[in-house]
Amino acid sequence: QINPHFLLNTLNIIRNMEIKTLGYDHEAPEMTLSLSRLLQYALDSTNLVPLKTEFHYTNLYLNILNQRYKNKLHFDIKKEDSISEVLIPKLILQPLIENAVFHGCSPRLDVSNNILVKATCSANTCFITIQDDGIGIPPETLASLRSKLIDIKNIPDSSIGLQNVALRMY
Repeated sequence: QINPHFLLNTLNIIRNMEIKTLGYDHEAPEMTLSLSRLLQYALDSTNLVPLKTEFHYTNLYLNILNQRYKNKLHFDIKKEDSISEVLIPKLILQPLIENAVFHGCSPRLDVSNNILVKATCSANTCFITIQDDGIGIPPETLASLRSKLIDIKNIPDSSIGLQNVALRMY
């Protein structure tokens, strides 16, 4: 076990050292700050958050990913203003976006990749869609995953991101 305050304080010290050495305009201090805020959000004990809060922290995650992939990822987030206060499980978008990036986009990072995150509501149901223009998933694999998501006991251990999302949604 490690004290979360130790991690956050250490990141703050690193950021201050980066600013002193590289200046405020350098991307390193901004990335360190994003990571610190994202970790603080993840460590918070709140389980449900407004959609607008989730999107704020999702943007921090997306900025970090874009640094990792040298700006080859282009994100478009579309949400209806009317659903900003809808409560959703905290950090539910991150593993789904991570799947889109790592399984869809990372095999073809020689070109730019687009990821669309869209949130809408209809008839008291909130829909969140994450689409990428990466390599795609074979239809039979997709059908298999969808059928396994219906019964939580059938989600393969190898699908950690989907398993975590499904468990949290249940």
